[in-house]
Amino acid sequence: MNKTAKITSLTYPNTVTIAEDVYGALLPQMRNDFKEVKFGTERWKYVNSKTGQP
Repeated sequence: MNKTAKITSLTYPNTVTIAEDVYGALLPQMRNDFKEVKFGTERWKYVNSKTGQP
């Protein structure tokens, strides 16, 4: 499963969820419109291909 599909499956109705790399590309003033959500390893099994970390 790709990262986008996984994020979509964990997103609540009527909300927008973005990945950390997308968040990092936002202008600072746009970042204030988002809040961080952490998923435990039981729900998030994606492994970052650059770091090897979940």
